[in-house]
Amino acid sequence: MDFLDLPIPDSAHESYVLTSYHHDGFGIEAEAARFLEQATFGPTRSTIDNLVASGENKYTTWVKNQIETVPMSSHREYYRRRVNPRMEYPFAHGAPGPKTA
Repeated sequence: MDFLDLPIPDSAHESYVLTSYHHDGFGIEAEAARFLEQATFGPTRSTIDNLVASGENKYTTWVKNQIETVPMSSHREYYRRRVNPRMEYPFAHGAPGPKTA
């Protein structure tokens, strides 16, 4: 159980309200889709089906699979490779010649 220390209200007109929600209406596919919406760029029908079929520890299994088997990718590397390519033939900047004051 978690505990939270709150300051005592200053007046009798101030109070705290604790609201808790429990949803029984979500199906297993909707729950899997919600998880994948938060963990990926969006679920597809095949990713939902694979997650539902992966068994009792489906979220733990999915995260472990992502860490261990999916190759790491870097948005920064992708961006730099396409937007700022290195020059194949570097050249000197400026004009050659003596300096003038």
